[in-house]
Amino acid sequence: MTNNKKIKKRTYKVLLILSALLLVALSIWLISSKKQLGKYQTEQLVPISQYNELNEQYQILIQLSEIDEDFIFSNNIKKAISEYESLITNDKNFKNTIEERIKFLQKVLESQSGDDTSFLKDEIAAYKEKIDSLEVKNDSVQGILQSKITMLTHVNDSLNSIAAEKGKLQQRAEVVKVITFKNESGNLIHYVGETKNEMANGNGVGIWDNGSIYRGEWRNNLRNGEGDFTWKDGAKFEGDFVMGIRSGKGTFYYKTGEKYVGDFKDGLRHGKGILYDRDNNTSFNGEWKNDKPIQ
Repeated sequence: MTNNKKIKKRTYKVLLILSALLLVALSIWLISSKKQLGKYQTEQLVPISQYNELNEQYQILIQLSEIDEDFIFSNNIKKAISEYESLITNDKNFKNTIEERIKFLQKVLESQSGDDTSFLKDEIAAYKEKIDSLEVKNDSVQGILQSKITMLTHVNDSLNSIAAEKGKLQQRAEVVKVITFKNESGNLIHYVGETKNEMANGNGVGIWDNGSIYRGEWRNNLRNGEGDFTWKDGAKFEGDFVMGIRSGKGTFYYKTGEKYVGDFKDGLRHGKGILYDRDNNTSFNGEWKNDKPIQ
């Protein structure tokens, strides 16, 4: 076998190894890009412009892969150069990749008529670095896109939360009204608050025609639940009401300055309670029955 034939054989062998390495790298990137495109198309989480850009890159990768595969099996350098030159893309990185492939194959074509094949070793080392770079770049792109997906998910959650809160406010606005009614004693009450069936139900404020004011919970136009009631003369009760009557735990502030803290039943002091004088000293601490202390 002549030296020229040996060189040619060795050149094709090295070229075949190099092309196989490139094809493996492209396959890794191609599979990953296809998965990402399928996911984005299904979930519709990225802008259409970004999806189209990724789709264009994916199509170029397919064409590059097909040319590389055809070259490996046919060893037709001139055909491979012609097919690389026919590829059209606006992506700068892909343009550089295609140009580098063409230059490389042109060097191989020139070397077939000479003895110099040393450049192939440098080219193989350079392309190995490019394969590593492609893998790193792929991981980086996936990280950036995942970050954008997370951001869009957060934005979507925030919009849903705002919409839900707006819905609650709208519903609340529909039940908060101003109404007027009379209580069981015949007092006229002007009410502002939550309503149901055109009656005071929920939280609200009632103003009696005699100047008394109640702030708290209501049920069917009656004080029911926690609230505070202030009389026109300055006396005040803070605590529990049951169907308009003081019942449960509470504090009664007398207009004279005294204070009772304890249990109530049917509007009267009943159960355990403490009476304080106007200087906040304990006057009585013990049991009460029908509004009177049990000595």
